[in-house]
Amino acid sequence: MNTVQQGYNHPSCEILQSVTELFLPVTSLVSFSLLGLIFLHRYIEYRRRRQAHILFSEFKEQNEQDYWLQSIIMEKGDIISSDLLPRSACDILQPLSHTSLLPSSGALAAQAREQQSERSAMDVNSPTSSKASSPVSGDEVQKRNESTQQMRDDDAEGGRTWKRVVVEYS
Repeated sequence: MNTVQQGYNHPSCEILQSVTELFLPVTSLVSFSLLGLIFLHRYIEYRRRRQAHILFSEFKEQNEQDYWLQSIIMEKGDIISSDLLPRSACDILQPLSHTSLLPSSGALAAQAREQQSERSAMDVNSPTSSKASSPVSGDEVQKRNESTQQMRDDDAEGGRTWKRVVVEYS
């Protein structure tokens, strides 16, 4: 009976021994592969962050250089070319009159003036016209004042410049 038990135990010992011999190399290989992938992923993320930081710092330095160059030119009283100025909201966003079929306020005022002058010319030429159709002299629109301001605002996102035009009519 001893020989039967030894024969029975012997194959199971061999299986156990072969499994343990394979287990250590396989787990080591899988572990090192996972560690390599983790390190590779972290290295790629590190490079991306560093490259983004370098690009941001270069962009920030360029904006600071442009700002100082602009201030030096303004101090000297030289005319600033549009190439040196940063793009403003007015440069990026076009007025609605440029993107749609709406006429500008100046064009509307010119049309109103033309119609008014045509009416007054017709009233002068036709003596039978009634007083109700003649324009009142107080209805004439005249440009009283126009002021232009260069505005600048700095915040966390950067600096913005725009042009503010105020026109007063009477």
